[in-house]
Amino acid sequence: MPDKEKRFKFREHTADFYIESYGKTLEEAFQNAAIGLGKFIVTSDNVKSSIKKAIKIEAEDKQSLLFEFLNKFIYFQDAESMIFHNIKVDKIEHKNNKWTLTATASGEEFNPDKHTEGKAVKAVTYHFMEIEEKKGKYRVKVLIDI
Repeated sequence: MPDKEKRFKFREHTADFYIESYGKTLEEAFQNAAIGLGKFIVTSDNVKSSIKKAIKIEAEDKQSLLFEFLNKFIYFQDAESMIFHNIKVDKIEHKNNKWTLTATASGEEFNPDKHTEGKAVKAVTYHFMEIEEKKGKYRVKVLIDI
C-alpha cells in the first residue's frame, strides 16, 4: 500500500529497533505503529486481508495500552502464525481511570513460500517509549526487542 504521507519509520538502536509513528489522531499514531511492526515482521507487501480479528485492550495508562496493543500482534505471530498489515484502530478512550482501545486487524496465516520474513521480534518494551501530542499531531516512539 504505497502512501505518500509519512506514517512510520524505523530508527537505529543497538540490538533493538525503534518504531516512530505519526498520526492526526492518537488512534492513527497507534495504528501506524502496529502497521510498522507488521511490516518489520513480514517485509513483503502481499499480505492478504482474508482473516479478521477484533481487538479490545484495556490498560491503566496510554503507555500500557500501546504496549499491550503491539504485543497482541507478536502473540498472533508466535501463537497463531498470523500476520497483519491492515490494521484500523477505531477508538481510544479514557473513562473511569481506564484506557480502552478497539481495533480491527485483517491478515492471513504466514506462508514462507509467499511471504518474506523480516526480523524475529521478541517483545515490545517500555524503555524509551514516548507518546506525545504537539500542535494537533501525534507521535509515538516505541523500542522493540529483537
